[in-house]
Amino acid sequence: MKVANKAYLAGLIDGEGCISICRRKHKQKKSDNWYYEPQVIIANTDKRMVDFAIDLCGGWVAIPKKIKDHHKQQYHWKITGDDMRQLLSDVLPYLILKKKQAEIVLSFPNYQHERRNGRTKEELDKQENLWREMKQLNCKGMTSVVTGRVERSVNNGEDRL
Repeated sequence: MKVANKAYLAGLIDGEGCISICRRKHKQKKSDNWYYEPQVIIANTDKRMVDFAIDLCGGWVAIPKKIKDHHKQQYHWKITGDDMRQLLSDVLPYLILKKKQAEIVLSFPNYQHERRNGRTKEELDKQENLWREMKQLNCKGMTSVVTGRVERSVNNGEDRL
């Protein structure tokens, strides 16, 4: 992927995207174990943007139902799995706001695809802890940008050393 495309995608992820870990119960298994799926989603009302992302990286597009008739149609581009890991590795140097989330996803173990006999308690705990850390980072009101030695909170403008 060209450097310009990596930087552009990083900007889209920082500005219009979400890096998260989705947690769901197993549908077929009768256990208390959760299934974790790291994902990157970019939402936009311009279909050209999501087509650009699909052409570069793969993934797919969901088209949610409009809430109100006068709203523009949204397009949600989503990527998971190995393609998502490659994307995050490529754009990591260019991310600013969501760099920590990308690092968590890149460190997230993918045990459910590595073997059929399940995960150990330690493996489950690691996934749960990373999910909780991601949830905290993605919590509204928690975004901050580090500029030099001063951390400036985006939401309330306070400076902290």
